[in-house]
Order: sequence, then C-alpha cells, then structure tokens
Amino acid sequence: MIEFKWDTMSKPFHMIGCFAHLFYMSILVLYTNLVYVKGNASDASQNNNYSILLLVGTIYPTLYDISQAFRVGMT
Repeated sequence: MIEFKWDTMSKPFHMIGCFAHLFYMSILVLYTNLVYVKGNASDASQNNNYSILLLVGTIYPTLYDISQAFRVGMT
C-alpha cells in the first residue's frame, strides 16, 4: 500500500519540488560565482538575467508555502 501511494501520489509531487530546488540552487551558485567570486558585476545585462532566473526559482516555494498556509491555517 505504501509503495502504491508513493508511486501514484507522492513521488511526482516530491520530484517537482526536488527539481525546482535544484534549479534554484544551481542558478544561485552561478550568480554568486559570477558576481561575488569573479567580481564581474559590470555586465549588468547578464546579471539581470540571473536575477530574473532567481526570481522565477522562488515562485514554486512561495506558492507551495501559501497553499500550505491556507490549507493548515496560520498557526
């Protein structure tokens, strides 16, 4: 029963969360390396693109937290 529930309901949900987190972390590492380690802050257009990707990477966790807050309640 547990394996059936994992395969049908939980696995796809957790895989989406895992890939969203990996995407965000990889963009964060690239951005930090580009701006702070290499000190390449002069290339504003490329930094802006990474900033937009970082913003996109926070959409899924934000929506998930908001849905959980409504579902469970603001305790």
